[in-house]
Amino acid sequence: MKKNKSTIIIAALSLVLLSGCKETSELYNAYEYMTPYFERNYYKNDVFSDATIKEAFELSSDKYFNGDFVTDFKVNSSITRVGAKTKYPEMFQYKNGETTSTLDGFGYTMNHANEDEKYIGNDFGRTKCMDKQDSSFQRGILSKLYDGQMFCYNYHSAALVETSASGFGHRFSKKLIEGEYFLLSMRGGSTRGEGRITSIDLSVTFYKETSNGFEGTKVTLNEVYERTDSGGESCSFVGFKFSDALPNFDIKDICGYRIGFTNLHDGTNNDSVEPENESEHYWGLLIYELMFVNASWR
Repeated sequence: MKKNKSTIIIAALSLVLLSGCKETSELYNAYEYMTPYFERNYYKNDVFSDATIKEAFELSSDKYFNGDFVTDFKVNSSITRVGAKTKYPEMFQYKNGETTSTLDGFGYTMNHANEDEKYIGNDFGRTKCMDKQDSSFQRGILSKLYDGQMFCYNYHSAALVETSASGFGHRFSKKLIEGEYFLLSMRGGSTRGEGRITSIDLSVTFYKETSNGFEGTKVTLNEVYERTDSGGESCSFVGFKFSDALPNFDIKDICGYRIGFTNLHDGTNNDSVEPENESEHYWGLLIYELMFVNASWR
């Protein structure tokens, strides 16, 4: 097995995360998904495995943003992806009474949870995160995706969720009332440890509860680029504005999601993207933050 040195986490930090778990389906021991072995850290819990897909959409690169932090992503001389701040600068605005400011900060970490006076109104992640939209997002193993920490900052696996191609699905305890944008802070990771640019077709499925169970709307972002093995601060912001990308989709009552990917392009490498498939090398999507930006819940 290949060791991933970046996932060695001290026990004390692991126990802090454990203390936030209340959902029975999400209970885990202090080291689960935080081992030194990359292939053991894939999070694959999928509560929507039996749900049906009602409709599916594919988005070309002009319908989504895919940037380096807040700048555009220049892949090579012929390929550029437009970043979040270029495409939707208004997403980074913060209104406080009569005053509107731009959120330029990106320094919040889970260790600053009691210092909101320093971050709200300054730090994009903490100001816009789902943790601050509703307290229900402060519980469970996936709460680290909702707290506003957009990058690693040496927290390694304690700050991210590693997913395989088949992905994972999660149901919220609340339903969406309204929201404007969907955003992921993400990068690629593997057992190779060699910095490079890769691409995937990223799929996000939004679920609603019906009288017949759960029905999903699957959205595939074709040819999303991400940096792989280039460090924990090499994340890209990837996502879209609902009204532009999915103008006929009513987002009200979304109660969960699942995330996965297909078509990994990684040069001549042929790494496994599923832990069940034994391989010399593994690749996974590392997600640091998931946002429904400017959303409200009930």
